[in-house]
Amino acid sequence: ADCARPLPRNPQEPLRRTPLQRHRKPAPRTSTTRASTHGCLTSLRELIGALDIRTEAVAKRDLNFDLVTFRTGTPMDIRYGFDFYRLTYQIDLFKSPRYELAFGLGGQMRNAKIVFTSADGSLRSVSDDLGFVPLLRLRARYTFQNGFWIGAEADGFYANVAVLNGGRSDVEGAIWDASVRAGLRLTSFMDTFLNLRYLGGGGTGTSSSGSDNLGGDGFTSNWLHAVVVSLGFGVR
Repeated sequence: ADCARPLPRNPQEPLRRTPLQRHRKPAPRTSTTRASTHGCLTSLRELIGALDIRTEAVAKRDLNFDLVTFRTGTPMDIRYGFDFYRLTYQIDLFKSPRYELAFGLGGQMRNAKIVFTSADGSLRSVSDDLGFVPLLRLRARYTFQNGFWIGAEADGFYANVAVLNGGRSDVEGAIWDASVRAGLRLTSFMDTFLNLRYLGGGGTGTSSSGSDNLGGDGFTSNWLHAVVVSLGFGVR
């Protein structure tokens, strides 16, 4: 794709159009904010997610979380939360409404929250970890002449050093949000699609004393893997 800036036109010269340009249909409008930069389309996208998983269990052995000990046989309420706000910027290499291949960068603020509570409420351990994670982005889409289209997109990052992993210790961390979808154009402004999405991530390692380690030995190993199948609609 040629992303060079086009030559400026003489304002005194009348604009001439070829027969193909005069009969060209306008490109479909999307709900995503786009701008043209040196002949390429750019997009700014945001995503707000609230992930809250709760379950119950009985301690099969003595468990210690941040200096709070849950004895064997203790009924427990467990919560894992991962709320995040994501902002990404991408550049589409094609200007055609039928083809899309975009690369971008982004960032995500996330709050990983883990709570262990005894069923009677007498014991509780809370771990809150707020951090920033950089992201790499890829998106592609192809639309056929009959309005049927296929596409895929992914945001992700892997790091095992402090700051880049969203924390203050050299803990292994990763996030991967990827989806593939197929859709059909229903009208000039609406699509319907079937989407298969994988959302996963987590961390493994030992936080150093005085950083992310609030108590105990500082070791953590938490990984989440989720697959979602959804039917949706898009408005341009």
